[in-house]
Amino acid sequence: MPRGDERTVLIVGAGPTGLTLAIELARRGIIPRLVDRAPGPSAFVKASELQPRTLEILEDIGLVDRAMAMGTPIRRLELRAEGRSLMDVDFGHLDAPYPMKLGLGQVRTEHILSDELWRLGGGIERETRLVGLEETDAGVLAELIEPDGVARRAEFAYVVCCDGARSTVRGLLGLALEGETFPEEWILGDVRIEWDMPRDVQVAFMTGAGDEGTITCQPLPGERYQVAAPRTISPGAPESSDRPTLPELQDRFDRVADLPGRIHDPVWLTSYRVHQRTAASLVIGRVILAGDAGHLSSPVGGVGMNTGIQDAYNLGWKLALAIEGAAAAGLVASYEAERKEAAARTLAFSARGHRIQTMGGAVRKELRNHAMRLLSRIDAPGDANFREQSQTSLGYRESPIVDEDHGVLSVVHRGPRAGDRVPDAHPVRTEEGPDRRLFQLLRGTGFDVLVIPPKDPDPGALERLRAVGAAVGRRSRLRGYVVDGPRVEGLGRIADPTGALRTRLGARGEAMFVVRPDGYIGMRAHRADPTSLADHLAGILR
Repeated sequence: MPRGDERTVLIVGAGPTGLTLAIELARRGIIPRLVDRAPGPSAFVKASELQPRTLEILEDIGLVDRAMAMGTPIRRLELRAEGRSLMDVDFGHLDAPYPMKLGLGQVRTEHILSDELWRLGGGIERETRLVGLEETDAGVLAELIEPDGVARRAEFAYVVCCDGARSTVRGLLGLALEGETFPEEWILGDVRIEWDMPRDVQVAFMTGAGDEGTITCQPLPGERYQVAAPRTISPGAPESSDRPTLPELQDRFDRVADLPGRIHDPVWLTSYRVHQRTAASLVIGRVILAGDAGHLSSPVGGVGMNTGIQDAYNLGWKLALAIEGAAAAGLVASYEAERKEAAARTLAFSARGHRIQTMGGAVRKELRNHAMRLLSRIDAPGDANFREQSQTSLGYRESPIVDEDHGVLSVVHRGPRAGDRVPDAHPVRTEEGPDRRLFQLLRGTGFDVLVIPPKDPDPGALERLRAVGAAVGRRSRLRGYVVDGPRVEGLGRIADPTGALRTRLGARGEAMFVVRPDGYIGMRAHRADPTSLADHLAGILR
């Protein structure tokens, strides 16, 4: 298919999901056509925070420093009721390079991403609507109404729908989001709060009795907070047209929060219904759904925007290979297999948190609060909950494009499996520069092969190393490294001076790992086997 100005991919929707996908393609030399029906970004957005896994993605793209400079680090979550703390979760226990959430807000996130897209040569076509789709032998014929009001048609290899819950593309395909709508309506505001709570703490107040429910206060930049609270509406009622007011939000805070505070200076106030829904398919021929267009979750846990960004990060490298004619059959389809399962797990997590937080009935609330007080005496429940929320524990072990060598158990102990996110490690040392973290070494758009030789290589092991080096050297999309091993043509050398890398990978002897462009382990093998490497790559690359 053609590249560059001929725009082989149409992305509909210029929110965080669409922008991330556009960047991932542009990083690989493919400039997509990115359109959005709105004249500009919306100020009324529910997403407020970036999770640790998303910060890792921004590090790979080269944007994490800017995000950290603009955002507010959130290092703790406190759940409170009836004047006392139920649970206090310290995010610093997370095994990740960014053990925190970042209060940034969707508008600022979009600003950072759009600036990067412009730098890479892309852009956003505003006030442009998709009104028709037709599958062709070569791709998809799309009809777009442009800002001048004229409808024009263009053909694309792929159309990716990133246009949110009310997706035009999904409507054209006749696909519905199937699931449920929660009974509460939520009121939401970007406000200031005068109180004594530290700025790096997110607080959720949950009453022990009555029907007031809950209120959460999420730090944002500029000494601001995003405050959210449910309000009861009649079963089956549509979304309210009554815009919430500052006195209503203050009244809810006064009745639910057990700390004094004055809410003031709102930038905006809005209300919305919460849905838990997914599309039956994410890949329909050459049309693909990502982000809220494919799945909707409760805002409890702050995972929705992050899930969309990770959809795009998973899809981008696969689409790029397909457009270049370098993808094996089924590579693009693996996006659905991997991300549909990840989204289901994320939706289940947010729904569970939603129901716990909005639980009704005085007795049930008191039992919930008592259980939380008991669990707070140990760190495990809060740490496990944040691991799930952080999305660092999500993986693709059941994916059709990952390979686990069952002989690996003899040389790998408690390490990550094929399909898991590769863990970070520090220090690792290369011949080219100073000590770095593993994630810094792996930054880029290709695949990485990590080979751990036996401590005392025999001639057979050395021959296998040379064969792997030769295989890596023949493919431009691969980089290879041997850890604490001999110099081998085709492989760079990594020193693991403290044994941190071997420990993090769980390697006790010879082993080989293939790390995908999105930072997940595509293959884990019990030795440096060029045949296993070739078989694995044949399922991904032509």
